Amino acid sequence: VATYDIIPLGAEAGLAEVVSDSLTLRELSQNCASNERHLRVLRALNCDPLCLNRLAATTAAYLTAGYALGVRDGHDDNIMLRKDGTLFRIDFGFIFGATPEIDTPQTIVPRAVTFA
Repeated sequence: VATYDIIPLGAEAGLAEVVSDSLTLRELSQNCASNERHLRVLRALNCDPLCLNRLAATTAAYLTAGYALGVRDGHDDNIMLRKDGTLFRIDFGFIFGATPEIDTPQTIVPRAVTFA
């Protein structure tokens, strides 16, 4: 899990620690043709199996936690990838009083599934 320090300096300003060897998904896609954007992460990680395993684990954790908490607003500017394969989110709005929107989708389980 990637961690970093954040120091609020006021209502609309603050300092965030730089996470070395990481790029946003938008930065990763800047050097890709539009029909190759799906390859941007594989290229960034050089298809290294250890990095890809870490990517799978951190992506699963990120998506599960986001879904369970109902946090949305994930986009290419606030999702980052570290060189070791760790996927993490940066979104500092809540530190300055703008809480993330909570919108957990309703989950419906068909009756047939409950008896399976």
